[in-house]
Amino acid sequence: MKKKMVSLALSLVLVFSFTQSAFATVGFADDSYSAYVVNPFEAYQGYITTSTDSDWFRWTNTTGSAKVLSVILVNSGQQNYDLEVAFAPPGVNIDTPQTASDNGPGGIDSYGVGSLPHNWTIYWRVKGHDSSQYSSTVPYVTWIHVQ
Repeated sequence: MKKKMVSLALSLVLVFSFTQSAFATVGFADDSYSAYVVNPFEAYQGYITTSTDSDWFRWTNTTGSAKVLSVILVNSGQQNYDLEVAFAPPGVNIDTPQTASDNGPGGIDSYGVGSLPHNWTIYWRVKGHDSSQYSSTVPYVTWIHVQ
């Protein structure tokens, strides 16, 4: 158990050490059409600055084969942000987002995908759990892990 905690702590330190800012402004990536294009294994730090703010991200599988992947959201401090995930084949609008399990303030939410087909896009949104969950000073961190 102690090894797992040390490993988790080290992983979080590394994630927070190599994050890119998601620019933390209202109007940045506020819908699926303006979703921020991410690179696998790069973490992005952002802020949910108002009760109606949300940040969208996307990754398109252009690897030539189906991929197993996970999307991760780390909630910082006392804020509780939610992770929603949606998918789309080429040329089709996204489907209805599905909400990942909520692990509360300071928790880690994740959503695993068993097989994302070639040329499909995964979208994910980070938003406040309710209208009181936002902060211009307490960030979240998100990334996609592709196998």
